[in-house]
Amino acid sequence: MAELTIEAESFTYLQNRGTTGVSYATIHDAASGNQIGTDSENARELGQIYIPGAGQDLYRVFRFGLKFDCSALPAIFTITAAKIQLYAHSDNSSVDFEVTVVNGDDLDFPGVIADYGELLDEVTSYGAWDTVNWPGAASYIDINLNSTGIALIVDGVVKFGLRSSRDIAKTTPTTLEYGYFSPLSSPPKLVLTYSFAPTVTQQKPSNIQATVATGHGNITSVGDGTVSQHGHCWNRTGTPTTSDSKTELGAASAVGAFTSDMTDLQSGQRYYVRSYVTNEAGTAYSSTTWSFIAGGGGRHIALSG
Repeated sequence: MAELTIEAESFTYLQNRGTTGVSYATIHDAASGNQIGTDSENARELGQIYIPGAGQDLYRVFRFGLKFDCSALPAIFTITAAKIQLYAHSDNSSVDFEVTVVNGDDLDFPGVIADYGELLDEVTSYGAWDTVNWPGAASYIDINLNSTGIALIVDGVVKFGLRSSRDIAKTTPTTLEYGYFSPLSSPPKLVLTYSFAPTVTQQKPSNIQATVATGHGNITSVGDGTVSQHGHCWNRTGTPTTSDSKTELGAASAVGAFTSDMTDLQSGQRYYVRSYVTNEAGTAYSSTTWSFIAGGGGRHIALSG
């Protein structure tokens, strides 16, 4: 397995701060917040607050947005584990809650105050960490993503939101229930454990006869795992896959060239062939497809794609 650690490309702090006499429901359900912060902040709150008293009877709700650039992942990969790391600065909560990861696809980066409301309907947990486990000294904590959260990760931009579980449940706070997290000196991270597919190339076919031709390929990387199958696939329409006619040469433990015979061809028909290789992460194909005519005297054309 391979591991990739990605620092957050952008961080947004979203707050809706009430004034005296404004209800919790009004603050919680607002379409926009009234304060926004960025990754230039040293520490920011996540959770909720109720401040009682003369001239201080007010509510506040704090949410986060995170953006990661996952383009360093290979073209074909399977994530087996993922976690978001946050630097837990200080616990100012009298009530434990879960820091909950939610979908952040609708968030803007740089953030806007409307992002506060964009997270309101995001209530499905992609992973959570309970503040009862707050570390004794400031340090990174791990929020392990579940299968729903892992499924959101692509080899490109990935966006998450962070909310308190009590915010998601719309539980009216009666005291302080928030923690400080540091986005500046110790930025949020996304840590991925994954397997990746092998790579293969395709060379021009040879021995082109009326009903048979020989394919040539080369495994250039076995990927991260065990190559369980490799060979050639071909059809008469273009961009062949293993759902079409194919050879199966079995497992491979190392890089290297291979050949296999394409059989049962029809003389005079044009065929398209490319190499393939499979491991636990999936099936990869050669970037080049060769075209030839069965029985056509050895004429062939290299096609990209």
